[in-house]
Amino acid sequence: MYRKLFTDWRIALAFVAVTAISAVLFVGTEEDGGALTQATQQVHGQKQDFQRKIDSVNNGPEVYPEPETSEFMPDEELLDDASGFDPSPRDEAPMMGDGNDGNPPGFEPRPPDADYDNY
Repeated sequence: MYRKLFTDWRIALAFVAVTAISAVLFVGTEEDGGALTQATQQVHGQKQDFQRKIDSVNNGPEVYPEPETSEFMPDEELLDDASGFDPSPRDEAPMMGDGNDGNPPGFEPRPPDADYDNY
């Protein structure tokens, strides 16, 4: 890329022209500000607006909320008498199958040395 850029004087001149135009658009001239000047003015304006808002808040009356008064409740009111739904489990919990050690119906355990192909 760089080899082709400066081998022909026309391409080199176009590169310099594009670079100069980009710099003028970014920085601007004395009469007309560029993108950098506009961005700086915008940030400065936002800073002044923010400072005005801060000053208006700081100069306002200082209002502190009244602390809430709380009273302690007696222990009898805090304790629940546990009336209503009983969350304890039933004595006879349902099993997964028919009740044979949690195995499903029709389950036949195989001995460890069984021939699994002919079982």
